Amino acid sequence: MKKTITFLALLLLSTTLFSQDKLDFTTYEYDDGVGGWEFYSKSEFLYDIDNNLIEKIYLTMSDGVWENDNKTLYTYDANNNMIEELTYRWILDTGQWDVSFKMSLVYNTNNDFTSILWEYWQDGQWKNEEKVEFTYYSAGKINQYYYYEWDATAGVWDLDGRATASYNANIQLTSMLEESWTDTDWENDDQSFYTYNTAGKITEVLSQYWNDTAWSTYSQEIYELDTNSNRLTLTDYYGWETALEANYKTEYNYDMTKLQSNTVHPFNVEFYFLQDFPYFNKILDGVEYSYNEGAWDSETRVTHHYTNSAEISNESIIKASVYPNPTKSNIFIQLENTTVDTVSLFDTTGKLIIKETTLSLNKSIGLSNLKTGVYILEITDNKGNIVRKRVVKD
Repeated sequence: MKKTITFLALLLLSTTLFSQDKLDFTTYEYDDGVGGWEFYSKSEFLYDIDNNLIEKIYLTMSDGVWENDNKTLYTYDANNNMIEELTYRWILDTGQWDVSFKMSLVYNTNNDFTSILWEYWQDGQWKNEEKVEFTYYSAGKINQYYYYEWDATAGVWDLDGRATASYNANIQLTSMLEESWTDTDWENDDQSFYTYNTAGKITEVLSQYWNDTAWSTYSQEIYELDTNSNRLTLTDYYGWETALEANYKTEYNYDMTKLQSNTVHPFNVEFYFLQDFPYFNKILDGVEYSYNEGAWDSETRVTHHYTNSAEISNESIIKASVYPNPTKSNIFIQLENTTVDTVSLFDTTGKLIIKETTLSLNKSIGLSNLKTGVYILEITDNKGNIVRKRVVKD
């Protein structure tokens, strides 16, 4: 699956806060070959009040300076299902973000996605690229999915392939068969088999391709899990028309005193419908190795950086409205049962653009002089509570 999600206007904030870790950014490093690590990229994350990821910015290191590369904005429905993902690329010549791809998702009443549509931006409009449609054996258990490619000349969707799941008596996924459509018939393409431990967690995925006459194994992934079902290692073996050989592995480290579910993190936007979520405890880092001449050589390291943040409880609800959004000129802020104390507006780099102090239930701010784009509005009430909202300037 590809690309990934933006923002839905939020109305709730509590006056009672408690401590929580928030994953603010992730760094990526490569082994410099002499015992050290060198940064080459990082991802920065922004969340809404419901702890949904609303923005991810990917930056690369150039001559010791972080430079924008691409970003993704995420939108959610009222059930906190991600329904849209917009991907932008950074244009160095203009110093602006240029939208490039969009992914849209539709859900059923069980909150299972039933279709995913990918589009690309060209000549000032969105154009179809690919789509996948899903059916389910039961809630959360995929039966089949069909994937299509857009024929721009004919203006129709061309059926390209399908995948069919099989389950055991415990309703655990045991295999996934992928087939290609040849305009007249289905042909075997790829299949994967899943093995479980006594805790019901996946420990092995074996993949095969169809060579026109028989199935041939080309990949095996082995997962080592601890007693909490944290993924400790992922080891990949690969061989295309040859015997499987060790290819790469990743080793993971955790803070065993904390649960990942009690942190604010960006992993919820990733697709795990054919895999178990890998982190029970708080993930700290992972190191990837490649296998060379009988030894494992470290290649890259991924480190997750957390800060202590405030999480919202269900006590003393405060309602806030910000409208119109998007806007071409002014935005209006309205709070119920409390008054606005300070309003601050930041761009996506964290730079403070506007800061105004007032004591009223309603407040308006003029944005007509600002560039088009996404901004973060931070509202502080007279009790010191803070709510943040994403604002789009057209």
